[in-house]
Amino acid sequence: MSFRLSFRVEVAEDVDSAFDWYESQRPGLGTPFLAQLRRQLDRIEENPRLYAVLKKRVRAAPLRQFPYVVYFRIDKEVVLIIAVMHGAMDSRHWLRRIR
Repeated sequence: MSFRLSFRVEVAEDVDSAFDWYESQRPGLGTPFLAQLRRQLDRIEENPRLYAVLKKRVRAAPLRQFPYVVYFRIDKEVVLIIAVMHGAMDSRHWLRRIR
């Protein structure tokens, strides 16, 4: 069974900021970041229960080649993407989004 992805509005800013940072480090590096994120979102959509629950039903799916994590929650057939953040960021940043 495939799930439908839904995104909090803040996720677009998360992704844009990460993309811009990678591009500032080396032009063209943002594109592989986006490709890796797309692959991870596809995996989440296909089987979101593969990923462990961290707090308050929120699961974490780390990217394989970049130090970013996709935080999400499953609600019936919908997967709500809460945040895409650097793995070293304090959990309070994404926890604020689920209140």
